[in-house]
Amino acid sequence: MAPRIRIKNFLLGSLPFAAIVVLWYFLSAHNKFFGIVFPPPGEFFREFAGLLWDGTLPKLFLVSLLNVFPAFILASLTATVLGTFIGINETARKIFSPLISALYLVPSLAWLPVLILIFGFSRETIWALVAVASFTKIIYTVIAGVRSINPLWWLTAKNFELSTFKTIVKIIIPGSLSHILGGLRTGFGSAWRSLVGAEMLVITVGGL
Repeated sequence: MAPRIRIKNFLLGSLPFAAIVVLWYFLSAHNKFFGIVFPPPGEFFREFAGLLWDGTLPKLFLVSLLNVFPAFILASLTATVLGTFIGINETARKIFSPLISALYLVPSLAWLPVLILIFGFSRETIWALVAVASFTKIIYTVIAGVRSINPLWWLTAKNFELSTFKTIVKIIIPGSLSHILGGLRTGFGSAWRSLVGAEMLVITVGGL
């Protein structure tokens, strides 16, 4: 993509944000109540720059990364391995599909009260919520990716008498990689949304 087109796309994408800032400035200047709840943009950005300069925001950002990444990595590995197994095994799919479908429909924040009762107001609660939120999204996509592999590829693996491990490494993982990456992206989005809600309640842990 040419630099001129990139700049044009960037400017077009910035228009809604610029309109929001202008509306924000207008309302804060002419509506007293709005100005109390939402300070003017200039004051907001000065405060933001101050928190960034004195290291407050970077520290809180690192805490949030600690709250999300260990659980997300563990959930990603578990969901990928288990999702691959369920995708290639018909019996396992019949056993686990109803449970996974039921868990998928439950909003991740709905687990938070139960997790607080189990782990208390601790980092373990946030980790558990992030793991549940990302696991359900990733495994669903991994299973769909494994099942979407071209049947001819399975026949090729059988003709070459590949072992199960080699079939997974050479056929299944490459064939479903786009689904796996999509599931990881969706899972991380769900994990981050859950993190925001959890950190608002489990304030003793800290974070953004």
